[in-house]
Amino acid sequence: MPIRMVELAHVTAMLNGRCDSASIHALALSDSLPQDQLVPCGIQAAASTGDTFRVKYGRARDLGATVLGLEEVLAALASLGPAPVAMCLLGGDIGTLLSSSAMKRSRM
Repeated sequence: MPIRMVELAHVTAMLNGRCDSASIHALALSDSLPQDQLVPCGIQAAASTGDTFRVKYGRARDLGATVLGLEEVLAALASLGPAPVAMCLLGGDIGTLLSSSAMKRSRM
């Protein structure tokens, strides 16, 4: 997965107006951080992302970590199949969150 650095303001703009629980949590976290901060963002196929999340975050939850909205995210990724999704890792005082958003090729 190629990684590039993007301004958090770009990620926040993608999250605004979304009402799924994962986006709401991501927006709360992004609002607590400086919007000019650079965050790592990668793009890969939704289906393989879902497979990775199912294993990685399912195991983390099994080991006692708090994982919010995993089933909702997995269902959304499954519905996208091979469509590209962008993933950004955000970290702050209220936790660390991996946010994923489907994007049109023109916005990548």
